[in-house]
Amino acid sequence: MQTTKTAMRAIAAALALASLPRGAAANSGITVETVNDYTWWVPDGSKNTICNTEGNYFWNEMTASGTGWTQLVHYVDNSVFDTDFYDPQRPGSLAQDNDTNNFDRAGNAISFVCVHGSCDDCTTTSCSTGGNCPAGQECMANPPSAYSSRCANLSPRRLVTSSSSNWHGNLVFYGDGRVKWGEDSASGSWAGAGTNGGTNVVFLVNSCGLRPYFWAQQSPAFAGAHLIASIMPVSNVAKGSSGLSGCADAWNYDYRGFFLAAYALANPNSSITSGWFSNLDVTPQAVGTSCPDLTTNYTYGGGHGIGGCGAYNVLSFDVTQSLANWHVDSESWLGARFEWNDATGNAYGRWAAHCNYDCYTYPFTK
Repeated sequence: MQTTKTAMRAIAAALALASLPRGAAANSGITVETVNDYTWWVPDGSKNTICNTEGNYFWNEMTASGTGWTQLVHYVDNSVFDTDFYDPQRPGSLAQDNDTNNFDRAGNAISFVCVHGSCDDCTTTSCSTGGNCPAGQECMANPPSAYSSRCANLSPRRLVTSSSSNWHGNLVFYGDGRVKWGEDSASGSWAGAGTNGGTNVVFLVNSCGLRPYFWAQQSPAFAGAHLIASIMPVSNVAKGSSGLSGCADAWNYDYRGFFLAAYALANPNSSITSGWFSNLDVTPQAVGTSCPDLTTNYTYGGGHGIGGCGAYNVLSFDVTQSLANWHVDSESWLGARFEWNDATGNAYGRWAAHCNYDCYTYPFTK
């Protein structure tokens, strides 16, 4: 059973709404960066993925003749550098950092990345309430199960690349303040990254890219971007008498990029959120394991592109609550092209999640 949850969360005091230039040109660019070949990271090939298939489908469908979307950046495997995602104008950045000409290039509307991540936020600490978890951790809830819940840690989330050009060790920490996406003349330079970016919507497909109630981890990446859509695994259970960890995670699906593009092109006036959420529904349940036990017994749900209990998540930050809500609830694929929709601050956040299980009856955390 799939359910959808939303929430409004005030992040800071209200700011005055900046005046946006209505004459700003529309962006039409599509950017895709994906990695199949992880032999730079693990030489035996055991960590290889099918991310290129996901990305190629999105790229080919979105930028086909007559769609109105244009080809901007498309890198795969060794050509995906960790420096592609870091902003060169942020403190602590390296001279080699260059999102300006890659993932966040001017003229870009939508960026899609599919790479490995890390599930090192899953702990082995059992819990029945949040009080069992140390500070900075949450007790991940799950449906009734023979297995006990475990805590998840507020630890840095990342993209993992695999390239001979690895100035950051093939790691992109997108919450540490050096990653800034979407800054341009319409958003202004409020995020401290100049005005030489461009991407408005980001799709992140990576392992354990986000955990419930840790949404603020992604807020530093917003510098004008309207939305970041990602996959949010939830459950973390101790499996059986062995006590092995059963940490939920994203699964690759060949046609994720195809269906995402299909929703965008079939109805450009539909919301980006509805397209991303529909992608979970159209993904077969067998693509992923059950919730929460990581088997093929889907009594309580699971699968649909996630191993265990999880959700497709959409997140926005903007200068007012109503604007953050609008990005998540209403912004269309066509709206993603217009710079006057840029976020002009990050005072307020809004998230929405579409679950592969009944996350109303069984909330995300205990």
